[in-house]
Amino acid sequence: VSWEIFDDLLFMDLSENHVKLLGDAALYHLLEPSQRQQSRLAVLLIKEGGPAEEALGLHQGSDLAIVDSVNGHSVASLSELRKHFVPEAAQGNRSGSRASQ
Repeated sequence: VSWEIFDDLLFMDLSENHVKLLGDAALYHLLEPSQRQQSRLAVLLIKEGGPAEEALGLHQGSDLAIVDSVNGHSVASLSELRKHFVPEAAQGNRSGSRASQ
């Protein structure tokens, strides 16, 4: 399983096992046949006491949330998270050439 850790958060592609083991009743609809084929990005809190816990309302190791967007971009997979994680304004000149001063 591929994953990314950022500060107190663990991101990964959602699987059926995640919903069964960590999801609450609000996520069970994702087990319906019509929903299983859709990719989704999941996030777990891996460390208590930080700003992520308060902001997301998650509890360490027991709560699972679905991430819909990152930096204004819709995301449904770990690869999309990686693509949009750094805001476009912070990416600077991506062409490899240096900006003139």
